Amino acid sequence: MEKLIPFKENLCSKYATKMLSIKINNVCNRCCSFCVDRGGRQGEYINVKKIAQEDINKADYKTVIITGGEPFLNFNEVVELATLLRKHKDRIVLNTNGSLLSEEKVLKLNGLIDELQVSIHHYDEKRNGKILGGIVSFENMKKALAKKEFMFSINSTFNKEYTKEERPIAVDKMIDLAVYLNANRLRLTELKKVEKEEFIIVDEFFEKNHPFIGRSSNDLITKGCTYYYEKKGIMVSVKRLCNFAKGKDAPAFSCCFINTAGQKKIDVDTKDTFKVIYSDALVTDDWIFDSKKLD
Repeated sequence: MEKLIPFKENLCSKYATKMLSIKINNVCNRCCSFCVDRGGRQGEYINVKKIAQEDINKADYKTVIITGGEPFLNFNEVVELATLLRKHKDRIVLNTNGSLLSEEKVLKLNGLIDELQVSIHHYDEKRNGKILGGIVSFENMKKALAKKEFMFSINSTFNKEYTKEERPIAVDKMIDLAVYLNANRLRLTELKKVEKEEFIIVDEFFEKNHPFIGRSSNDLITKGCTYYYEKKGIMVSVKRLCNFAKGKDAPAFSCCFINTAGQKKIDVDTKDTFKVIYSDALVTDDWIFDSKKLD
């Protein structure tokens, strides 16, 4: 069997930055059909101090991503957690759908987090609301973030709300939205854990002669699955999924090939590049989608 050595910047590489995701809660005030957390394990309560201690004990995991659910529904716990972790971590990232952003909350986050990642899945506000299951005001988001002192990134996806006719211009439209919102980064990715009919390939959004188009699954592993460029002052990343991470039943959720048959095809051990801490402080090597299987 062919052995594949992951590109050093891929999450499946032993050289990848060690990253720890904290699932602070289970609840969300939106309902994206392609939510990667749907059906995932649910912690019974939030134990901030124990979460923080588990995280601090893993001193070599310098990057922390706080996610949910919707973390802003438990904003006080998020602030408490970030405060406890601040002096121990190099990079603290917070994920949100943006619906509960306010200037007051942003000011409280200044000095505590390094990056806020907001999920926006269409450049049109109403159509983004259709995807999320509720409108999130772009104007309110812009006002709330006016006094931020941290990096602001937009997390977005290649999804079927984009018609075939508009897909060739969709990325540029998202870049224009990022400029309007005073964002620093636009992160675009193919959809994980979705049915085949909901998966939209990156190729439909770029010209056929684009250097990133047409790579095989093996190429994505060995040559890099993420393409980076800058346009209009926005740092853009485009992430494609290899066959190990593509599809509803893909064995690799976090792109680390943990506890999967794919692990046998990789020439290095990647198990210690990624960890998850749930709200009740359970620590795992990858996201759990069957609560009966904690291995």
